[in-house]
Amino acid sequence: MVHNCNAISLYAEENQTVDETTWGHAGFGEAGSGLTGRLMNKKVNKGGQTTIMSDSRRFRPRAYIHRHKMHDPKGMTRKGCTELAHLIQDINSMIIHDPNIPIAAPIPTDATPWLITTPPDSSKKKIFRNKPVICADNFFFDDKMCHFIGQNGYGCVGTNARNVLPKQIDKKYLHGEKHPSGCKFSKTALYTNPIVAVKDEGGYQRVHISFQSTNATNITSVNCFNSINLFVELRERGRGENKRVWGIEMNDARRLYLSTYFRIDVVDHLLKNAAIFYRVWKYWHAPKNHAFAMILVLAYSLYEECAEGKIESDWKIDKNKKVDFFQFRSKLSTQMLTYSPKRLLYPGDDRMRAVTSIPRALRGQKRSGQVTTAQVKKAKRWGSSRLCGNIDKLCNHVLSIEKIKKSRVCAWCGEPAYTLCHKCKDESGRPVALHYNSKGGKGIGKICFYHYHNDSCFGLGKKDATLLLKGKKGDWEPPSKEDIHENAVHVGNLCTIIGRDE
Repeated sequence: MVHNCNAISLYAEENQTVDETTWGHAGFGEAGSGLTGRLMNKKVNKGGQTTIMSDSRRFRPRAYIHRHKMHDPKGMTRKGCTELAHLIQDINSMIIHDPNIPIAAPIPTDATPWLITTPPDSSKKKIFRNKPVICADNFFFDDKMCHFIGQNGYGCVGTNARNVLPKQIDKKYLHGEKHPSGCKFSKTALYTNPIVAVKDEGGYQRVHISFQSTNATNITSVNCFNSINLFVELRERGRGENKRVWGIEMNDARRLYLSTYFRIDVVDHLLKNAAIFYRVWKYWHAPKNHAFAMILVLAYSLYEECAEGKIESDWKIDKNKKVDFFQFRSKLSTQMLTYSPKRLLYPGDDRMRAVTSIPRALRGQKRSGQVTTAQVKKAKRWGSSRLCGNIDKLCNHVLSIEKIKKSRVCAWCGEPAYTLCHKCKDESGRPVALHYNSKGGKGIGKICFYHYHNDSCFGLGKKDATLLLKGKKGDWEPPSKEDIHENAVHVGNLCTIIGRDE
């Protein structure tokens, strides 16, 4: 999942979020013993966790590490810091490095040095234009981790636990008090004086800011802010006469943290909504289902981005027509239930056992080449819509026919034609020449116009064979009835996948 997500990305965001996601397993119990049950919440006493780094604005996993006690600490004294250092080392190979900037830097002298001295892995796709700013909670940050991040040219922002406050500052100048359980102060705004501490060291800048929250929370950052300002943000609740508006104190560090920290938490919520669960003794089914649900969440996130129309204008979908997460899940379930590798619709199907066990002469793809799902989708979704499943569209093409005096090559059979279809355009933007009710010459009796606009014949014409299927003009032959029938089944399956009415 992570590899494929990076492979289809042009660039990654410069704000990354790191957090853990949890899968639970409560097996190994007899029926009625009470030991086997369903674990629902994020914090579970049985199961496992995976730390994931993702883009902050959308769920785009860039790196991951499974959490266990066998990782080499490499000088880090806290488990979360060790995991974050591993993730940074992974994405370091995906950064477009400036040759004038060194990629190696030392960490504190009181720890075992962990230098990113190895050259970037050339096999990994370079998707980070700059070293990102990483947002995480207090589990992943302490003084050593901040120094490691700063010296290697990265940035970070996150909460700072009370037990790892900056050692160089006396605790009486920081917000580190702990409220007892049940204390009413923990539910009210403290309105304590804000604290901003700045330290320049070793080519990076660390800034420590009080959170101004309802408890003793602090924010630490490295290479993030040019200035820290206090301002007021409005909050609204209710509607109509019951609507109330009030202001809360805010600062730049808190705003950045609150805007980026929650990405993995949103994913955990969607993982629960995916409802991929069954009770089983085998523990490895739990992380497998967790990964399947995460792939579903990523696929829906990709769908949302495509539906915005910023990648391709033809993909844009109105907000009231977009499917929600549950509808998306149902459509994917239908596709999985009807999927068969024997149809050879997707890359890699030809290597599946269900296909390789069939003799080559009897496999689904008999022709040297067939059009792809993307090609059918492109031909059906344009405003001119070359593939006229609906006869009303064909009528519009008939009305656009124009007779010409100088012949042009017919797009279906390759012979000279004296009629043009202005609804269809070729690769250079000119109307397509087709035989239509020819009165003389080689075009008498030909129905090239209807074949060209027929869904069942898409990819069988001479021009399609050369442009779409990369064949040779001299090898083309008019398709037989069997070829048209076979291609009709293939295109019909592709149209079913696309989800559009014929």
